[in-house]
Amino acid sequence: MQALSMPIQLLCLAMVLALIIERILEIIKSIYDYVDAHFDLTALWTERAKKLRDKLECRLDSIAPGDQHGFDLVMELASRCVAEPDPDRGGLPSVSADKVRNVVTKTRYKILGMLIGVACAWLFNIDILELSRLSMEISAEKAEKIVYSSSCYGVILTGIAMGLGSGPMHKLINALEKARQFRRMGRGQK
Repeated sequence: MQALSMPIQLLCLAMVLALIIERILEIIKSIYDYVDAHFDLTALWTERAKKLRDKLECRLDSIAPGDQHGFDLVMELASRCVAEPDPDRGGLPSVSADKVRNVVTKTRYKILGMLIGVACAWLFNIDILELSRLSMEISAEKAEKIVYSSSCYGVILTGIAMGLGSGPMHKLINALEKARQFRRMGRGQK
């Protein structure tokens, strides 16, 4: 019973850490929003929006005629930062400083979350791939023979999933559980 509880305990710890990381990032984002508002960093974001506008214009100008893939790629990037056409701006779309700020801060917090997640996974030695494999062996063999040994890739993958939040972490665990059940059904039919 102890061997069965170890993988479950580590999976629960991974879910709890994912929730904690989400809350820490929300607190950090709130502090950053306060600092941004307090020091009125709108000029900084407006400048970044102008630079992005200039880069997008250069990219659009450098696309060869008929290069639909290149055009679609630039337009996909632009769609994340361009505001809807507004009559005050002559009905033309424009790069929005607020959207640039949202994209940049969201990206920064996802990267920060993944780094914190990898650090936590490394600290607690949590490898979801190994835990999934272990749960297969526990049901197939005797519990005394089970040895938990994490891999570097599994720990990094676990940390990234934890850093992205409890939703992606839960989806990863569900996908591994479905794969495990599929393998069990395959073994039972042989």
